[in-house]
Amino acid sequence: MKKILLAFCTFICLIVNAQLDSEHWFAPMSASSLQGTPECFLYLSTNETTPFSVQVSNNNIVFSTVQVSKNNPVQLTIPNNYMIASTPNNLFTANTMGLHVKGTKKFFANFRFSVPQQAEIITSKGMAGVGKTFFIGTALTTSPKDYVNSTVGVTATEDNTTVTVSGYNPNIIFSNGTSSATKTFTLSKGKSYS
Repeated sequence: MKKILLAFCTFICLIVNAQLDSEHWFAPMSASSLQGTPECFLYLSTNETTPFSVQVSNNNIVFSTVQVSKNNPVQLTIPNNYMIASTPNNLFTANTMGLHVKGTKKFFANFRFSVPQQAEIITSKGMAGVGKTFFIGTALTTSPKDYVNSTVGVTATEDNTTVTVSGYNPNIIFSNGTSSATKTFTLSKGKSYS
């Protein structure tokens, strides 16, 4: 029993620390059928007792610098147009949406978005979430409606990042009315695609 408990505690510790980093990225979300005014917040916390600075950027421009410490978590209001792609001209094209959050020490970061009757939370994995191959899992939509969908956003951490989205059912019809076996696009650092 002690071995099982030790293994469980080790597993939980690894999961929690995988989200603790000094740099985090958040790709934009699509919300084409907004019902109400969205509210967007960035939540930052740390286990560091000494306060340190965290810079929050959109489109490679710092728009807020906050101090965070163990007993001083931060809730920062984020402008909707930084994270919520709610119009067709924000979708299927490179845009300036998304967040880059960078601190001088390691911290946790998550983004929260809500409208009446709906809320979402995105937790960043920090540098552990940076890579070249990603897999997306979504719930099956069995009764398509304009307001029932899945969304995927991509943010580049380097210039000239070429992204190819593939491996999905080629019969899927995207919200812009197209379908294809792959989608390929190139982004500069700090730019996004949703």
